[in-house]
Amino acid sequence: MKPTPGLLSKAALLALAVFAISHRAQAQITVVDPAYAISTYYTHNTDDAIVSYDWDSSANLYYMTFAGYPDVTVWKTNGGAPTSIYANANNFAGATVLRIGDYVYFNDSDLSNNQFIRGYGPISGSPSVNCTDDRIGVE
Repeated sequence: MKPTPGLLSKAALLALAVFAISHRAQAQITVVDPAYAISTYYTHNTDDAIVSYDWDSSANLYYMTFAGYPDVTVWKTNGGAPTSIYANANNFAGATVLRIGDYVYFNDSDLSNNQFIRGYGPISGSPSVNCTDDRIGVE
């Protein structure tokens, strides 16, 4: 009996899936040139995980952490003790902290799965969190 191309494709996909499942992907840093070293730039002062970060033009570091689900905090630091610029123990951490111009933008979501984009700024003036009611995908 002669195998059909469709059967061979399915068998190849099955073999690939079995291989992928049996060999978990593991992120590993490989340093090719021994003249380069990897070092930690910043560690948050608690065990909270750092989700995302960005810098402004004055070298202030803005980053998002979460202590669990739900619980999100956005911080600002310039080498000293970090200052919380936004915290919500009832919301889930988003994926992004991004500085564009004079504002830092970040996202989170509430327990009803409403997605929020928030802005902090103007960072050159008297910044505050705004855009708190902008919901994505909610009419």
